[in-house]
Amino acid sequence: MAFPGLPNEVADSSDKPLLVILGYEAVSLDGSALTPAVPDLVCRLYKYRNNDGTARINRNNLVFIVADTGKVEEMKGLMRHRLALEDLQDPALQQDLAPHQQAQLKERFQKSRQELAIGIQQAYRHLFYPTNAIPQNGQNVTLAHTSIDLPNTAANPGSGQAHIIRILESLGKLHRDEKQAYDTPYLVNKTPLKQGFISTIELYNEYRRNTGFALLANDSVLKKAITNGINSGDLVYKKGDLIWGKGDPLAEIEFSDQAQILTSKYAGENKIWPRPAPDTTGNNGGGNGDGNGDEQKDDKHDPKPPLPPAPVLQVTAEGVLNETLTRIWEDAQAEKISAISHMEIATYEASDAQTLARIAATVAGCEKFLNIEIYYETRNQSSCSFSFEGGMQDAQQLLQFLLPQLRAASGKSFTMKIILNFAEKMILSRTSTEAFNARFKNISLNGKISMTVRQAQGGE
Repeated sequence: MAFPGLPNEVADSSDKPLLVILGYEAVSLDGSALTPAVPDLVCRLYKYRNNDGTARINRNNLVFIVADTGKVEEMKGLMRHRLALEDLQDPALQQDLAPHQQAQLKERFQKSRQELAIGIQQAYRHLFYPTNAIPQNGQNVTLAHTSIDLPNTAANPGSGQAHIIRILESLGKLHRDEKQAYDTPYLVNKTPLKQGFISTIELYNEYRRNTGFALLANDSVLKKAITNGINSGDLVYKKGDLIWGKGDPLAEIEFSDQAQILTSKYAGENKIWPRPAPDTTGNNGGGNGDGNGDEQKDDKHDPKPPLPPAPVLQVTAEGVLNETLTRIWEDAQAEKISAISHMEIATYEASDAQTLARIAATVAGCEKFLNIEIYYETRNQSSCSFSFEGGMQDAQQLLQFLLPQLRAASGKSFTMKIILNFAEKMILSRTSTEAFNARFKNISLNGKISMTVRQAQGGE
């Protein structure tokens, strides 16, 4: 993406990582600063997905490259030189030149391409990439900075992206090779998989959102991490009737809401893995045990094998509040989910936290939990970073204390997930979904939400 000026020009996409090149006329940096501040334009592009201030979700999918102020004039001079030599390639302007002069002019023109390419690469040397570190210089964006230093000669002039890839890999911020796949404990502890399960598409999206993760250059790296966890016996893959655990033949991993990754502990507790042992009594109901071949069936000695667990479906919707509330029920209906046992509502805007928590507290017939990930930095450069997992009442008291601190903070990052586990499944009908949506009727949120519902057993 070259030379954007507004947030809506940079897609909030979960596709491959995006390199954003900032125009030197819009922003450049003084290369003499030890830790240069993140330019305001970079901050806006990173934080927001549109011009209305809606929060960007896939922040861990962007990398920014900015020109050095001290190198801009040199780069422009090389461009002027290149354009002048290009004009002189007109045969009409060379008719008075001797053949050797024409050859020299052609050679200089060809050489100017390499000189310009190197000049551009040397000018665009300030790289900003996502991180979960505490922001510096009192800024409220989680972007780290590094400089790219190139010699006056380069083996591959014009291949500036290759240098950026090399730098990001050396920093551990880009994973392209399957050997770089995260190990299972890290994957579990740093994602919602620590609750026991996660859809594969949600795990994939974690890479695009969680700035503590490396940028994911291709799907194979994540597939390798999942496969390693399965082969070690720590994870189980499930999609519909397909269950893939340790010792099973290799299966294809699909990224969708219907495919799930389970921890072995969760799979065991829910009798999903290991698979139930087959009946080995040899009693198939063909006789009554007296040797006369009587076809009478003795149910007491012929137990039926347990049925395999039904696939657990879940759907996720993301967007502004009203759009998400509409889509989640439509998507659930499309998947033929008639009842749910579990719901999650996530926000990344601290200013929306109390409103959503207050409304969630009014939902009856369910256990309520909140997970909060937060850090903030004061204007005096003090910082605080922690996680909270617990009940609604404790969380609300915590939010009452924290939100004034966040409003006054010079830098902050915030994620809150509300978890509702229904004691009795919530039947999805027009009446029940409209009643649920009505709770949100008169509120306005500053950012987007993400919402997930999971099918109840027997809810299809």
